Amino acid sequence: MNFQIREHLDEFNVLPETQSGFRPGYSCTTALLTVTDDIITAIDRGKSSLLLLLDYSKAFDTLNHDLLISILHFVGFSKDAVKLMTSYLLGRMQYVSTDKGDSSRQTVSCGVPQGSTLGPLLFSIYTCYLPQCLKNCRVHLYADDTQLYFSFFPENKDNALTLINSDINNLLSYSNSHNLKINSKKSSILLFGKDKDNIQASIDIMVGNDKLQCVSSARNLGLIIDNNFRFNSHISKCVQKAYANLKMLYPHRHLLSQLLKIRLTDALVLSNFNYCDVIYNPCLEINTSDRIQKVQKSCLRFIYGIRKYDKVSHKLKDANWLNMKSRRILHSVVLFHNIISYRRPPYLAKKITFRTDVHNLNLRFRGKISPPPHRTSMFRRSYSYNIYYLYNQLPDYLKMLEPKTFKYSFKKYLINTQ
Repeated sequence: MNFQIREHLDEFNVLPETQSGFRPGYSCTTALLTVTDDIITAIDRGKSSLLLLLDYSKAFDTLNHDLLISILHFVGFSKDAVKLMTSYLLGRMQYVSTDKGDSSRQTVSCGVPQGSTLGPLLFSIYTCYLPQCLKNCRVHLYADDTQLYFSFFPENKDNALTLINSDINNLLSYSNSHNLKINSKKSSILLFGKDKDNIQASIDIMVGNDKLQCVSSARNLGLIIDNNFRFNSHISKCVQKAYANLKMLYPHRHLLSQLLKIRLTDALVLSNFNYCDVIYNPCLEINTSDRIQKVQKSCLRFIYGIRKYDKVSHKLKDANWLNMKSRRILHSVVLFHNIISYRRPPYLAKKITFRTDVHNLNLRFRGKISPPPHRTSMFRRSYSYNIYYLYNQLPDYLKMLEPKTFKYSFKKYLINTQ
């Protein structure tokens, strides 16, 4: 059912392009990449940006069955398919089981089955027309996680707030009609731009009767974003978790082989820095990058029994590891290669312009990405700049590889050049 529904949705472009939840080629990373890229591009042009992180209360549990069935019919499900989905949704019961017995059974009158394959997909269909209610703000969705953002010149902040509040009211009307409730206490605002300190005091955005709080950093799809795009808070959390996991391994160091130590530290310690490293890699300050590298050095000391102040960098090749900066570059370029190869997700593929797209006779630069125009050094933290900067440095033979073999070959290339 999941496979057939997805085929239908893709064929008729039912889901909005900016819905990244549970779709092949889409991810939290790609969703955050496009949002951060748009905001950094706006800052480069002298604008400020407001990012609204909206949270829906128990969204998957409040979905209206009758409305969902009507939407399925509207998006092209046949009568038999609608009957099948009606049978799947309706007539479910729930109860609580304890050692002393079971509670009485109650009918589940709304929501989709939690943990099911179809649950997130049905919710995405249920909210597929949400972007159409917004007239001014840009929106990006990941299942029920909703991000609205709006860029403006500082002198136009009053008009910008009016337009944003207008869209919030439209979104509230849409949400209420779909039995969804925005939780204002878990929603927040991030303000970006040079004049953010002067503008912040005048920010007045309401969700119903509640005013949204403007914060300096917030968790967005698992990544802690700050309004300076330095990600210091996120890295601090990752370092804390990494050292905590390494500390748990230390008492057992005499019982583990070197190979097992390498695998455990890679899986339990260094993996803490994998999530969304494509986004924060170009934004890190030198001291923050050094903090991450020190974690890897601690892992090497643990694996090979090296004393605290002795050099360990020469052990990277023995462990078949890249240093942490090269590791982040590997993850970035692999993602970029997939985007270029599959042209997915479209919202990131559209941001890439090859030089041959501009001038077909420019044979010298065939396969090169055109440098995006920019004004400030801030732009170097963006996806648009980094895909140009990193991908153009690749040898031509690597660019020709299929995505399935590209990662292994590129890692080998980085190990030989680091």
